[in-house]
Amino acid sequence: LPVAVLEAAWRSTPVFASAGGGIPEVLGGDRGELFNLNMSDKEIAERLHFYACDTERRKWHAERLLDFVRSEFSGQRWLEDLQRNYLSLLRRSECCPEG
Repeated sequence: LPVAVLEAAWRSTPVFASAGGGIPEVLGGDRGELFNLNMSDKEIAERLHFYACDTERRKWHAERLLDFVRSEFSGQRWLEDLQRNYLSLLRRSECCPEG
């Protein structure tokens, strides 16, 4: 997981990042601004300048990103996932007891 992106999201900070390393999974769906690693430095600079000047777009992305991390990465969500995984393991061990 791109921890720095998640930390930015919790602070309602818009993110401009490269499209690699799990970042598109978090920023996709209009939750941030991605650039392709194959773009030239000039193209990236132009995209960053455009993004920096578009206050409404950055605000929109920050709000959408915060909503996403609240639903997908909250403590409650992690607890529910952990409980579901443990129950699944318990069910398997009951069906297939070892020796």
